[in-house]
Amino acid sequence: MVKAKSVIIQGEYDYVVVGCGFCGSVIARRLADEKNKKVLILEKRPHVAGNMYDEFDEHGILVQRYGVHVFRTDHESIFNYLSRFTEWFDYSITCLSEIKGKKVPVPFNFTCIDAFFSDKSKVLKDKLIKMFGIDRVPVLSLINSDDPDVKEFGTFLFEYDYRPYTAKQWGRDPFDIDVSILERVRIELSYDDRFFTNRYQCIPKHGFTKTFERMLDHPNITVKLNTDVRDVMELKGDRINIKGINPGATVIYTGALDSLFNFEYGDLPYRTLDFEYETHFIDYYQEAPFIVYPMHPTMTRITEFKYITGQKMKDKTTIVKEYPKEYVSNDDTNEPYYPVISDENKAVHKRYMDLSKKYSNLTICGRLADYEYYYMDSAVLRAFEVYESLTEGVK
Repeated sequence: MVKAKSVIIQGEYDYVVVGCGFCGSVIARRLADEKNKKVLILEKRPHVAGNMYDEFDEHGILVQRYGVHVFRTDHESIFNYLSRFTEWFDYSITCLSEIKGKKVPVPFNFTCIDAFFSDKSKVLKDKLIKMFGIDRVPVLSLINSDDPDVKEFGTFLFEYDYRPYTAKQWGRDPFDIDVSILERVRIELSYDDRFFTNRYQCIPKHGFTKTFERMLDHPNITVKLNTDVRDVMELKGDRINIKGINPGATVIYTGALDSLFNFEYGDLPYRTLDFEYETHFIDYYQEAPFIVYPMHPTMTRITEFKYITGQKMKDKTTIVKEYPKEYVSNDDTNEPYYPVISDENKAVHKRYMDLSKKYSNLTICGRLADYEYYYMDSAVLRAFEVYESLTEGVK
């Protein structure tokens, strides 16, 4: 890969991909590999892999710098495709939540009922199974139940975990954000303490950054780091041109649309995170990889990396504490992570999408650009869809 030391760009390219997280990198590789196209990647950060970027800290512990990621999917085709660029080791997340001085598994399950509703534990579990079967049920279904015991359990979880956690994570009351966010919050109606139940749950054996470096290691791909597309583009008529290269290149943009169009219709709200890393000279800091703290005034969770990476080193361990906050556009000290999805914000995004359609060589793809909450596998699926639309009829 070619690392840019300046914003001087020259060459002939079929495609320009802006951003090299999952969407940008997968599209670039498929275009280069399967269609023999010349692809230029522009990345404003000093590294590849987007928010999946990981590196070894000064103590030799592999840490993830933009929030913790574990790959999971039920799609065999996605797993097989990414397996071209990495070996894996299986890893199923377990997580605890501290409520009223007790730590219980998340998603909340029958262990939680035993801990907080011991006087009616069997009755409540029987009612839940009769009502919903052995499944994962949205917390809202419990809150809206006509059964007083089920409603009490759902309300307890909502008030002591979901409401305070969501208020911190999103900076808003749960009922002021899109209902799809709350529908992702589910209760496990068994003693299963796995955070996810996907068929494939795993970590790249040598880390996410190495995986992306292998994906982008192709003679048809050139990567320019430290390069903000806004510094090298011009909007001309119905096209976006990149200075220094041929004007006919198709541009695939994965960043925030409001930034691309200089905030013409105002900011699209995102949430971001502050990370506080600590190294402790003990074998392990906590009893689980993730522990969430819904009642803490500012912190949401603590993650301990050694659990996730499988490193076995003794007498030292690195953790990260997460503090959500509002994203401030045009501030290089923070990154937009989570689109704040609401009817109002979706309407603003639609205006930007309509504006993007003015430019005949521009394609939009990615969590920020699409203003959607994509998991890693859904980002790859989206990349596959865009690739197919770009190359329909292309030999």
